[in-house]
Amino acid sequence: MSRGPSSSLGDLAHALAHLRPADDTTREAIAAIVMARDTGAVVLSRSESAGPPSERPERPPLPRSFPPAPVPTSPPLDSRETTEEPVPVIITRLPRTPPVVPPWVLSTSPLPEPPPPGTAAPEPDSLLEPRRSRALLGAMLATHGEGQIDLESLVRIISSGRALRDLPRRSVPTLAHGVQLLLDRSDAMLPFHLDVTNLGRRLSQLVGEGLALLHFSACPTRGCGRGSRRQWKPYGPGQMPRPGTRVLCVTDLGLGAATSGNVPARWEEWRDFATLLRRAGCSVGALVPSPPERWPSELEQVMELFYWDRTLTVARAARGMSRRR
Repeated sequence: MSRGPSSSLGDLAHALAHLRPADDTTREAIAAIVMARDTGAVVLSRSESAGPPSERPERPPLPRSFPPAPVPTSPPLDSRETTEEPVPVIITRLPRTPPVVPPWVLSTSPLPEPPPPGTAAPEPDSLLEPRRSRALLGAMLATHGEGQIDLESLVRIISSGRALRDLPRRSVPTLAHGVQLLLDRSDAMLPFHLDVTNLGRRLSQLVGEGLALLHFSACPTRGCGRGSRRQWKPYGPGQMPRPGTRVLCVTDLGLGAATSGNVPARWEEWRDFATLLRRAGCSVGALVPSPPERWPSELEQVMELFYWDRTLTVARAARGMSRRR
């Protein structure tokens, strides 16, 4: 079944577009082949059709199907002829100028060499005066103790004719009654974490076996202990020391910034805690990093408050020792 003339013309246009013949003779040959394939007839070129029939050359019949026309390939890029002019590349070598060193580089001392691996980090500077830190801690922790016989008081009693029931002795500070140290581990005390740890180490060296260490958060009445927080219990008979023991709390008394999930302690909680210890025969003190103008005046009546700062003196730390009985 032959194809229509419109299909033949479309194939012819498609073949001429792909083959791109250079002359009319080639175009006519392509047209003859395409038209003969579609109609089954043999179409002769202009040169072959000229002359009488007897002089026309014989040519074999064209086959019904032809191989696909070859698709012209583009030549490689390096063999293409280009009409564009090359872009000139001009490389200018800039003169090398020495860098300008600012004056502060020559006047600044170099950074210290990093410590070798495994070296422990240096301890932070003490918030107390380093030269008096041992004396300050001793003055805050010492309680009333009996020293040598007070001869002046003994002579005064005998000369007045009063009965001598016991020998008067001089009052001396002592750590023999023991110390209970309570360290606040709440989030508000995180800026002082290293200072608190270092303070606990110093007090352990100062007091020795007489030191009992407990940790708490916000206030001891909410829970305290030595191990994990899950094992902490509210401060009570199980944690209370024997009468005469000095109790020192390192805390901000709830004056620090509140954090999520950690409610600061109220001053009423600390008042009840100090009252509980005083009834048990123990004196209570607190080392507070907040300035004195922020301290609740109600707490100063039931416990000694010390400003954890280098302005603290030994005289101020030992002022209430006579009442620590």
